[in-house]
Amino acid sequence: MTQVTEVATVLMSFQPLWTGYIANEMSILKHTRNFFPFMPHLAEASQRQLNESGRILHEKKGRELLARGDFVGGAYLVMSGELNVYVIDDEGREVTLYRVRAGESCLFALNALFANVPYPAWVRVTSDATTILRIPATVLKQLHDRDKAVRDWVFGVQSQRIFDLVTALEELQTLPLEARLRSFLLRSANAERQIKETHEAIAGYLGTAREVVTRNLRTFAGAGLVA
Repeated sequence: MTQVTEVATVLMSFQPLWTGYIANEMSILKHTRNFFPFMPHLAEASQRQLNESGRILHEKKGRELLARGDFVGGAYLVMSGELNVYVIDDEGREVTLYRVRAGESCLFALNALFANVPYPAWVRVTSDATTILRIPATVLKQLHDRDKAVRDWVFGVQSQRIFDLVTALEELQTLPLEARLRSFLLRSANAERQIKETHEAIAGYLGTAREVVTRNLRTFAGAGLVA
């Protein structure tokens, strides 16, 4: 018997259609090199500067890292956990723009940092415990100016996130909700084909009501697509 819960959705047969920190003694590179492959390729001077100025933050679920209109003081590189980048629509409903997961960074924060403009959305910690490397804005700009590894990383973040945003916008304009939900489930599943999201969180990402998500997931469960 299949069952759809509010906590986790398991894919069955879909086919693709500031708190604490650690620093100093080279600990930044030691703790982050497995998450961000560009780190070992930094020049020696850049490695020293990063170790002296970077901070590893440990944030709890629900913490608001940035609000619309804030000036960004640094780049946020997620080592574990997840951040939700969202806006609030005219009806006061939160609409997710994208998620920032382990090994990723926030595109809007990078853009705001380099362009010296206010942050255009809100950022909230959505996992129980999230670890983040924060690089101060002035330091990141200096590293970007002199180190090709940093420039390549920034370009990669921008390219991938823009692709994700364009894909989401295209789906919003051309696909019915059921197809967009299918696409979301496929993209969000982990290695065990599980999705640990509430129906409300999924609804926020898709820009719809929780009841609509629940109804569609029940339909999928009846067809043996999810459990």
